[in-house]
Amino acid sequence: MLSAAIYQAHAIKIEGPHTTFLDHALRGLEQYHASLGRYTYPDQGPLHGDMALQSPVTRVVTIPTLPVVGYPIEQRVISHYTALLPSLCPSGDDPQNYGETAYVDADCIVLMHERINMGRYVAHIKALSAPDILENVPNPAALRENLMDRQREQEVIGTVMLAAERHDLDPSVVGRLFRWLMDETLNVEVRFLEELRDAS
Repeated sequence: MLSAAIYQAHAIKIEGPHTTFLDHALRGLEQYHASLGRYTYPDQGPLHGDMALQSPVTRVVTIPTLPVVGYPIEQRVISHYTALLPSLCPSGDDPQNYGETAYVDADCIVLMHERINMGRYVAHIKALSAPDILENVPNPAALRENLMDRQREQEVIGTVMLAAERHDLDPSVVGRLFRWLMDETLNVEVRFLEELRDAS
């Protein structure tokens, strides 16, 4: 069930600065991840930039540090995800499962955020393997075309639509979600390369 109260400001009484139960769940999940040292890895980052990221855990980090691009996606991910829910969930309210629902939502949003931000590393690898890609930066349309793999994207969307059908979800909704994830990842790739070229 949709349980719309989870996403509505002040619909569920929560002590502290949280406006929605989803926001409360997101912050709690990210605080837990931070305690495990997740955000010591440069390819990871919380949606809430004001979060204390200290961890008692020492992790061995071998992933290269890349700059965070000036393309904030945190609120875009949350807004897109919550706007999609009415197309995937039957209407109705289930207060007994607010906590479980908010947890699953928070986990999905964190994973979407991580997937999109991987665009920095995808662009980094592409720039290393084909440095002339930076020559296309002044021409955004050519740059996007150079970065895209249309056949692979269609294969992925076809696969997830078949999986959605097997799990009684609307394949077109799931296909649109993955198209959006790909487009947002591409936006991060483009922005990363633009900032890389400006810095050189």
